Amino acid sequence: MEPARKKLRRSMIQGNRSQSNKTSKSVKDKTSKKTPKNRWACECQKSLQTPPRKFMKKMSINTRTVISAVDSMLNDVFTRCPELLGSERNGLQFRRNVCHVLGFTKNQSVANTLLTRKLKMKAVAWVTQFTDIPYRTRLFSEFCLGLFHMIQIVLLRHFYIAVNRVSQPVFYLKTHWHGLVQLHENLLKSEKLELAVIPTKGARKIRWTPKGLSCLLRPICLHRTEKDEKQNFESLNFVLKTILSHPELSGTRTTTRPSKDLRLKWKHFHREWVEAGSPKMFVVQSDLKDAFGCIEHQKLLDIVTKWLDKIFSSYPKLTLYRSYNRKKRTSSYWFQEIPGQTCPSPQSDYCTPKVVKTYTQKSLVYWVQRYIRQLFTSQVKIGKHIFEYATGILQGHPLSSNLCELYYGDIFNSYHSDFKSETSEPTLVLNAMDDMILITADKHMALRYLNFIRDKSECPVPINMSKLSSNLCPLGDACKAGPTGPHTKKLFSFCGVNIHSENLNLSGSYVNYENKNMFHSFTFKPDQSHIRVIKNKLSFFLSLKAHALFFDRECNSLLTIVRNIFELGVHQACRFNSLAINLCIQNYDSELKQILVRH
Repeated sequence: MEPARKKLRRSMIQGNRSQSNKTSKSVKDKTSKKTPKNRWACECQKSLQTPPRKFMKKMSINTRTVISAVDSMLNDVFTRCPELLGSERNGLQFRRNVCHVLGFTKNQSVANTLLTRKLKMKAVAWVTQFTDIPYRTRLFSEFCLGLFHMIQIVLLRHFYIAVNRVSQPVFYLKTHWHGLVQLHENLLKSEKLELAVIPTKGARKIRWTPKGLSCLLRPICLHRTEKDEKQNFESLNFVLKTILSHPELSGTRTTTRPSKDLRLKWKHFHREWVEAGSPKMFVVQSDLKDAFGCIEHQKLLDIVTKWLDKIFSSYPKLTLYRSYNRKKRTSSYWFQEIPGQTCPSPQSDYCTPKVVKTYTQKSLVYWVQRYIRQLFTSQVKIGKHIFEYATGILQGHPLSSNLCELYYGDIFNSYHSDFKSETSEPTLVLNAMDDMILITADKHMALRYLNFIRDKSECPVPINMSKLSSNLCPLGDACKAGPTGPHTKKLFSFCGVNIHSENLNLSGSYVNYENKNMFHSFTFKPDQSHIRVIKNKLSFFLSLKAHALFFDRECNSLLTIVRNIFELGVHQACRFNSLAINLCIQNYDSELKQILVRH
């Protein structure tokens, strides 16, 4: 009888629980019907206290790519920096500080809801391996705040993407971002971000007021195109590629796939170096400052028209053909009249070629100019006045990378050819987007090139002096380059490949950079969905940028690596945030007014 009584009691208890659950659901449904949808303030308060369950389900799905990307990045940390692994003496205090940075505290309820259970377990597993750094040192604090703050920023990007399709997309972001800004101010006090939610009738927007970060908030385009416009983009991109393949531009330009383009040029240069008796090489590496934002529209159009006239002047008519590959879902273009551009073989997977359009030289130039003006000229209304952007192209547009390479390739082409013609020693000049490197055996020419870059009156483009590095011995104050001093600088990282200045050896993960290169990581294809594209960009950023930094362990110290990771995380967060958020500039400072020209 006793087991039968137990069964009855269990059934009674389960029945009472089911009834209570039904009544609670009915009460919730009644209360939800009473509250109107347009009561924005009530929704804001409720969402800050208790986020909905739909968000948690969607968040758990979207964090899988973040876990895999950050896990691969931290595995590189453990292999490249073995001094981080050690005893468990300082492990307890380290876990407490890192958990406080990640938001695992009882008081921060919103921060707890951001991270799912899987992410918490993964983060605790990461923290247990970082146990050998003294927790009271500056190195520990910067490592803790830098590395894990970058992880938190990446989680925040996925957090916003997950919430973007929910009915209440903004309110969890506000309080959590305030904590991120406080951490940011502790290390970089001159920079500040203010985030505010603006209620509107049609949709909710976020106003992001920059203070000291106006240079980081570059205009980024998440372009949505129709099927008819996709063919125009591809054909214009092919025209730009034919210009960039000209021998005068392709001599110093290198693509972002080092295993193909860079290694071919490096073999020829290494052969010249061996034949010259393996002399000592001097390296000058530089990086442009705000490459996409400094491009002038009128100068860009003049450069494009100059090269179009130079290449297509000898052809009275040009017929553009297109062939589509069904398996790879890609299309190839070619001009029938230009030698070297032929159609694919009929045995391949390409369909029969079709004529896109026939151009004359004048019609081609007019079409390219009109299309570029239509894409990159935008207007801003401030009060009663209308302004027009005269500088800067949208980063992330399918045409922005090729236009940037053409713009800076034309500017530095004459300078690089002059420097190479001055010496008979083996010399190599490479530029990829905004990165430039000079390797030569002539010391005087390297010093002259370094002084040319440092001189603002001679150099036509602003250079980022914090990234300028060289192995030259300083002559007074003429050379102050290299993060660890100019005498000890031997390794230089360029396009994900480490270049040794003494033996000219290349080292790098060619497989990773073949599959995921920087061109695909910052170029948005028109046929991809927006949410999926931003996820891919974040995973590419972690696997490429962070991998290149930790692979550069021999070049830089651990302190500089942590600072670079922190700055990269903040900068890329600003870029990716403007992809998903409608960015409205509230305070127009003097820097922005210089960019805007009265229309």
